[in-house]
Amino acid sequence: MFSRQQRVVFWAERALLCIAVLYLCVHTLPKAWRTLNTDFPNYYMAARLVHEGYDTSRMYEWTWMQREKDHLGVDRRVVGLLPITPFSTLAVWPIAGLNPLTAKRVWIVFNLLLLIPLAWMLRRMTGLSYSRIVLVFALSFPLYRNLEYGQFYILLMTMIVAACWCWLRGWQVAAGALVVVAAGC
Repeated sequence: MFSRQQRVVFWAERALLCIAVLYLCVHTLPKAWRTLNTDFPNYYMAARLVHEGYDTSRMYEWTWMQREKDHLGVDRRVVGLLPITPFSTLAVWPIAGLNPLTAKRVWIVFNLLLLIPLAWMLRRMTGLSYSRIVLVFALSFPLYRNLEYGQFYILLMTMIVAACWCWLRGWQVAAGALVVVAAGC
């Protein structure tokens, strides 16, 4: 039987989890779903240009990039690749054929689905309950920004955690390959 203190902690965690998930569902996801902002258009533009066979050597030319952005109908004032490596944009390549907002929506769903294996690996490595792992996810401000801005850090974190998981199971080659890909991003 639970002590009084354990029951209070249990219900406080559940209440906090409900509030955080409600905030995610009511505030962050609708905002992310309807807008192209900051990072995703940058990844999308580079992946789309590669997808369509453009010369990648011109992707760091601002004027050319803005002109191509206008031709593709990306609704952002400025798109650029300065802080981004071309390799990191390849994660978006499979959805680059879609229109920009649809591609971002697919990317959001993909990122949310990545949280499932991420939670599973964390549970296996740490022994924490799923409710506590989800609570950590739900209270993560970077998670909200990743979804809102269409960033690739959930994918990156999944690769790093998967590398750790592989290493702990003695699969050094798989762990090394995951670290190499993550570092390239």
